[in-house]
Amino acid sequence: MTSKDRMINFFNREKSDRLPCVEWATWWNLTLERWYGEGLDRNLTGKPLMEHFGHDYTHQTWISNGLGGHCP
Repeated sequence: MTSKDRMINFFNREKSDRLPCVEWATWWNLTLERWYGEGLDRNLTGKPLMEHFGHDYTHQTWISNGLGGHCP
């Protein structure tokens, strides 16, 4: 079952092979640098990195509000 299938089944309250496992706030660059310094393979980025930790793949997009960081 794919990550997408799991998410669709979850939101439709249907059975799945397991619950989706996601990291909603992806890892900070400083966290990654520490892990790489501790021996994590630097080729593990994006989807392979998430799969390495047993997470389902998600893609995040950041959109600026155009207010230069000041949000009412």
